[in-house]
Amino acid sequence: MTDRRSTPFSTIAAPALLLLMLSALLFSQGQPPIATDRPGFGTGATTVAPGAVQIESGLQIDYPDDNTTVLTAPLAVIRTGLSERLEVNLAYPGWIRVDNGGSSTARSDLSLGGKLRLDRRGLLRTTLFGAATLPVGEDGATSDQVDGLAGLAAEYQAGPGLGLSVSVQGGSAAGPDGRTGNGQVAVGITTSNSDRLSSFVEYAATGLFGDLSTGQFLDAGFTFLAAPNVQLDISGGLGLTNASADFVSLGLSVRLPE
Repeated sequence: MTDRRSTPFSTIAAPALLLLMLSALLFSQGQPPIATDRPGFGTGATTVAPGAVQIESGLQIDYPDDNTTVLTAPLAVIRTGLSERLEVNLAYPGWIRVDNGGSSTARSDLSLGGKLRLDRRGLLRTTLFGAATLPVGEDGATSDQVDGLAGLAAEYQAGPGLGLSVSVQGGSAAGPDGRTGNGQVAVGITTSNSDRLSSFVEYAATGLFGDLSTGQFLDAGFTFLAAPNVQLDISGGLGLTNASADFVSLGLSVRLPE
C-alpha cells in the first residue's frame, strides 16, 4: 500500500448517508421491512424488489495482532432488483487503512454481482449468487486481475422469530504464486428480539479448496430497524486461528423510496 493524504471518507460520505436516511425515513410508511446481506460473513437468500434501490454500507476494524489495526470503509453495496427473483449489485469495500506504527491507505477493487432467488419450498428459501471483481484498486488491495466467485444461500424459518441460514461459496483469486481456488462456509442463527431488534450468531470458515482451516471466525451482533427502509447494525467477531483477525463492525443500510 502506498502512503497518501486525501479527504477523509467520512467528510464526503456522512452528509450523503444522512440525506439518504432522512429520505428513507420520511417515505417508508407502508413498505415491507428492509432485508439486507449485512452484517456477517454469509450472503442472504433475499433479493431486492423490482425497481427498488438499496444501499448497504459500514466500516470494519480488524485486529490482526497486538500492534496492527486495519480500517475498511465504506463497505458499500448498491443493490437493485430487475425482477421478482433477480437482482444485480455493485460492491466497493472502499479504502483500506493499515496502522502498525506507520500508516498506509489503499483503494480496493470493485465487484459486480447478482443474485437469483429460486422457488421457495415451504419455509425454505434458496438463492444462487455470484460476482466478479474489477481490478481498479491500488497496490496492496488488488490482484490486478478479474477474480470470480459463485455460491448458494439458504434460509429456513425454524419457528416464530427464529431463522437458520447457510451460505456456501467458491471462487478463484490471483496471487503471487498464481491463481488458487478458495471457499467459504457460513452457518448462522437469527432471532427476533422484538419487532425492530434482531440478533444473530454465526460461524464462518474460509480458505483454500479442501482446507477451510485458514480462517475461522465466531461472530455475533444486532440489527435495529429504525424504519421500514432503514437498518442499523453492530457486530463483532473472534478469530479462532492465528490467521484469523478479531474485528468489530458498524453498518447503515437504506432502501431508497420508490
